[in-house]
Amino acid sequence: MAFTIISIFVSASLGFFLVDLVYWLISCIIFGIITYLTFKRKTFNKLSNFIILVGIMFAFFGYINAFDPKYFYLIINISAFFAFIYEVFKRK
Repeated sequence: MAFTIISIFVSASLGFFLVDLVYWLISCIIFGIITYLTFKRKTFNKLSNFIILVGIMFAFFGYINAFDPKYFYLIINISAFFAFIYEVFKRK
């Protein structure tokens, strides 16, 4: 559960500097839902943590290479959200 919180914090803090504010706010809403469900259900998903960290890594390297990573950052966070939702409601 701690790794989920750490990966969300790292992605949100680095995403603030890499993408536009609108895409960052949408991602923060997604991260808030993931954090809430992590605490409520006492569960985590290794796949969604990996997707979040790989997404921020690719967004960072894309930003360094003059690529605008805003759409990629948003889509990768949405895919991490769906992976997390699948894992949470599968255990029900």
